[in-house]
Amino acid sequence: MPSTAELIAVRELLRRAGIDIAHYAPGRLRLRVARIKTDASFATRLKDRLAGVPGVLHLELRPLTGSVLIEFTADALNAAPAREALIDALTALFPGLDGARLDRFLATL
Repeated sequence: MPSTAELIAVRELLRRAGIDIAHYAPGRLRLRVARIKTDASFATRLKDRLAGVPGVLHLELRPLTGSVLIEFTADALNAAPAREALIDALTALFPGLDGARLDRFLATL
């Protein structure tokens, strides 16, 4: 598990990029991404990129609420290829994200 300080720092990093972690449990991650409420093209690109992450079992975007639900195999984020694919998807769509810091954080989940 990440330390409280690291969790706060990563949440702030994501928040500045327009992402909020609404909920996390092993195998399930819910994000809030306000941009999908107003930008259908961005929502489509986000869904396409996240769907290509190894281990993703189910992906649901709700533009009305800005919710992004990602369900994945429980050990997906423990595998470097899945973490790297998720980080690549997020850094491509959210400029300014620190991929190395995000990788260190995800590896602790």
